[in-house]
Amino acid sequence: MTTIACDGKHIAGDGLVTGDGMIHCDNFQKVVRLDDGRVAGFTGTIWVQNEAVDFLNGKCTSIDLGDNFEALILGADGVCRSMEGKGRIAIVPTPAVAGSGGAYALAAMKLGKGPLEAVCLASDLDTGTGGQIVSMTPDSIGDEMTEAEQERARIVNRRFGKRFSKPCARKDVLECAYWECQVHNMCQYAIERNEHGGGDEL
Repeated sequence: MTTIACDGKHIAGDGLVTGDGMIHCDNFQKVVRLDDGRVAGFTGTIWVQNEAVDFLNGKCTSIDLGDNFEALILGADGVCRSMEGKGRIAIVPTPAVAGSGGAYALAAMKLGKGPLEAVCLASDLDTGTGGQIVSMTPDSIGDEMTEAEQERARIVNRRFGKRFSKPCARKDVLECAYWECQVHNMCQYAIERNEHGGGDEL
């Protein structure tokens, strides 16, 4: 019950965690950066995500994460790969999607939307998608972004219909649709870091 979307430059995913008909969390980070700079987005049971990350980082040699698991992995070469629950990896064409809202996200990207906007659309149509939506870029692609491209990194407020060019303060997140940031018109992560004495390294 997730939506992950990839266009060959970014991977975006939602943060909603549900179970037994209830919402348990709306800001679980399903898109993460691997040790080598690749970015991966995960679907399936959240409890196996750490094991999947360890496998992709080379810390274990075999996994069995169940039939509902799927990951999309994007490297600096722009090639998207899909991994299933037993660790088998295959190259997939982009745009690529995974999860319960994947069909909606794929349609949006084929109509010209980016991964973040595609996942936002899926969250409006798929009950298993929602909450915090983030987009990440592999390390070397991110390093090559111009200042103008960084400025265009934006927070999209799908609930209130506003847009403003204030990038997320978290180091790895270029785009964010976390609704609390929109309500207050500023990054809530940055505020929390400042209140608790956090440094500049986000």
